[in-house]
Amino acid sequence: MNKANLIGQVFGRLKVVESLGPSINKEGHVWLCQCDCGGTRKVTTKKLRQRVRDCGCLNRIGQIYHGSPKGWTYGGGERRKW
Repeated sequence: MNKANLIGQVFGRLKVVESLGPSINKEGHVWLCQCDCGGTRKVTTKKLRQRVRDCGCLNRIGQIYHGSPKGWTYGGGERRKW
């Protein structure tokens, strides 16, 4: 299987810095990514292209987007519409 070289590409806050080999669950290749906040995360090609945009730092600071039309959810479960 021919894998795309994603090294140097940016997905949200994540920049792909290294190839870690094939995924064991058929989700493509596993990549080591560096986040803008300085954290790192191992992510598969499939997840990079679909939904993963940070190392989890946005969850830690209380901003989680659920992908619903109801908008952003903040730490205490309060919903705000945008």
